[in-house]
Amino acid sequence: MKKVVRSLIVVLSVVGCIMTAKVNALEVTGKIYRLYANGENLYVRLKDDSCVTGNGYYRFVLDSDYKQYMSAILLAAANANKPVTIGLDACPLESKIANASYLVQVME
Repeated sequence: MKKVVRSLIVVLSVVGCIMTAKVNALEVTGKIYRLYANGENLYVRLKDDSCVTGNGYYRFVLDSDYKQYMSAILLAAANANKPVTIGLDACPLESKIANASYLVQVME
């Protein structure tokens, strides 16, 4: 029993480290300026964005049920003119497309 508990603690610690790395990614918050879909990609542009500028977009690849749920949050936030937080690894340097990792709905 003690070995099982120790193993569980180790596994949870590893999972916690992985999740912490994801949480510490760059986050950008703003209201949605433009939203469009193309294939299984959903592209989002935020108002007054300093990370993705010009004609750049954040890309959500809708390849799972969870990511399709994120598209519903984006549509609701756009319709309600509410801000969202988009998580990504870094602002794009040359490409105008930033791959989004996660989405948080901001409650005002």
